[in-house]
This record gives sequence, structure tokens and C-alpha cells, in this order.
Amino acid sequence: MTTETGSRRIVRSDAERNRRRLIKSAAFLVNRRGTTVKMTDVAERAEVATARAYRHFSSIDEILAEFGCNVGLRLLKFQPEAREPRRGAALRGER
Repeated sequence: MTTETGSRRIVRSDAERNRRRLIKSAAFLVNRRGTTVKMTDVAERAEVATARAYRHFSSIDEILAEFGCNVGLRLLKFQPEAREPRRGAALRGER
């Protein structure tokens, strides 16, 4: 859930915690079971009601997309040079 304060939206800490638990649970279950995971499985593992899970995400694919985005952002933090390629690197065939 979010609340409005001026022009900013503030996410409640319990809502953010549930969201993180859903993402971690989905990643774990998909890693173990593959694509046969259902939202009810994820909600159960995250200890969140299924209806609450659907308030955060419309599908398992949406949760996994969020997971992928989070992983990408973390990788960028550890490799700052990946954010700013060296000048002319592409022309020389470097990455």
C-alpha cells in the first residue's frame, strides 16, 4: 500500500517487506521447480495471502521481471565501469 504526501508516494514498510518476500519466494521456487510455479505457491512460501500477492503482482512473470531488474541494478552497483563505457571502446571491439 502507498500513502500520498504532497507529490511523493510513500510505500508502507510492511507492503515493501511483502513485495520483497514475494520476489525472493518466486525466484527460489522457479529455480527449484521451473515454470510450473503458481501464484498460490509463491504466496504460501512468502507467508502472504494470495489476494495480497495479486495486489503487488499480476503474474509470476511480473514478479520474475522485477527480480531480473533488481539483479541488474545490483550488478551495476558492483561494476560502475559497466555504466560508463570507455570512449571508443565499441569501435575497437571492446566491451
